[in-house]
Amino acid sequence: ESKVKFVDNVAIMIVPFDRIDKSFLNDFGEKLHEIIGIKYIVSSENIAMGSPDRQIEQQYDARRLRDVLKEKFNIQQSSPIVGYLGITDKDIFTKNYNFLFGWAGQGYGVVSCFQFKEGVVIPSNDKFLNTVVKQGVSSSLHILGVKRNPADLLSSSACLSRYI
Repeated sequence: ESKVKFVDNVAIMIVPFDRIDKSFLNDFGEKLHEIIGIKYIVSSENIAMGSPDRQIEQQYDARRLRDVLKEKFNIQQSSPIVGYLGITDKDIFTKNYNFLFGWAGQGYGVVSCFQFKEGVVIPSNDKFLNTVVKQGVSSSLHILGVKRNPADLLSSSACLSRYI
């Protein structure tokens, strides 16, 4: 029996950067829904990433990708969509970190599958999906305004309560 309280009136939009397998994205969204309890909608639009920010390492700046989401998608008060989660199979970084699994904040985030891949393709197995989902949960909670610091749980609960 699920202990998750499902919330029908809010959603996070999953936005693929470049080409990510549609069935993987759907499975990713379904798993996140089971864990967090809100809807995940997969965007029909793919966002082109352009050239890597670090050419030699073939890495993309996670902050830039998050900014691309912010520019492309505006969160509307009247919309059930409360955030946007970009997903890529490319390597991401920020100024202070050589690589990241994800980068998120209020309303917008990016998850990278790169560090979890086996070679150049996204494997189609449950272990891979579950690993990426764990990062998706973390990023989704940041998108919803939940703080990382356990001391902030009270304010995080208050933050989540606005959706319930």
